[in-house]
Amino acid sequence: MTEPTLQFNKLRTALGVVLCIFVCLCPYEVRSQAVQENEHSIKAGFVYNFALFAEWPAKVFKDGNSPLAICIAGNAETVAAFDQLKTKKINNRPVTVQPYADNASGNPCHIIYIATNNKTEAADLLRRVSGPGVLTIGDMDGFCQLGGIINFYHENNKLRFEINTNAAGRADLKLSSQLLKLAKIITDGKP
Repeated sequence: MTEPTLQFNKLRTALGVVLCIFVCLCPYEVRSQAVQENEHSIKAGFVYNFALFAEWPAKVFKDGNSPLAICIAGNAETVAAFDQLKTKKINNRPVTVQPYADNASGNPCHIIYIATNNKTEAADLLRRVSGPGVLTIGDMDGFCQLGGIINFYHENNKLRFEINTNAAGRADLKLSSQLLKLAKIITDGKP
């Protein structure tokens, strides 16, 4: 075999290996992204249902027609997944969905979904946003122990949620007994 043919065969083999790696990894990345987007949409559905089974004090709304504002402290994909809620009504109120950026606009947030795995960041955000009429929802281990009200977690490959009833009381939110029956109850950081 001549040297150019040998080099061509080596190059063809190397390109074949690279192509195989690309083909094998690319579908995984696409699947992984699709699963993550689907999970964000499922969580948006959960948040909608949480809101249906929660009661806010009247004083947190300007009037009877004021919207229920959902703020998302997360990336653009998370915010986009929650956009589906803009066409819904919760307790006869229209729903708004907006990214949370230290709420510079001054618009109220009635629900804040905090999508971070960083405990320091979550604790800092909870200190800033927790208050009367604010339902805080998270997605990290220990969120309720930090003072959050509702937290998503996985158990046996299923999405579950826990509720810190003390934190809900401090926020002057009334959560339906039907919702509480479905949750793992946390009281001041202890299950």
